Amino acid sequence: MAAAPIVLLIDDDNNDGTSTVQRLERLGFTPRFHRGPFGTLAAIRDAQCNLLLLDVNMPGLDGPALVRVIRHTYSDLPVLLHSNMEKAILDRIARQAGANGAITKDASDKDFSRALKDALSDA
Repeated sequence: MAAAPIVLLIDDDNNDGTSTVQRLERLGFTPRFHRGPFGTLAAIRDAQCNLLLLDVNMPGLDGPALVRVIRHTYSDLPVLLHSNMEKAILDRIARQAGANGAITKDASDKDFSRALKDALSDA
C-alpha cells in the first residue's frame, strides 16, 4: 500500500491550521503544519512534503510573495493557495503567483480532496 501523500500546510492562524490538519487526516493525507510564513523553506525541507497548501493572507509575507520565494528552491513542488476569499479571485491570484492552483477553505471535502489529488497528479 502506498504511503499517504505528505501535505505541508502554511497558515498563520492556529485554529485554521488545526482544523485543516484534521481535515487532511480524515481525507487520507499525512498533514504537517507550519505556523506563519517565516521558516517555510526549512519546513518544506524538514517535512519532505509532496504538496504545499499555502494560506494567502499572512502578515509580513503573504502567500503569493511566498510562492515566488519557494519557486527559486523548490520549482517542482506543487503549491495550492488556500483562503477564505472568493474562488474566482483566489484562482486569479494563484495563476499570477505561479501556484499550481487554489482551493477555498470552505470547499466541500470532495472538492478539497480532488484539488489536492489533481495537483499531486500534475506534479
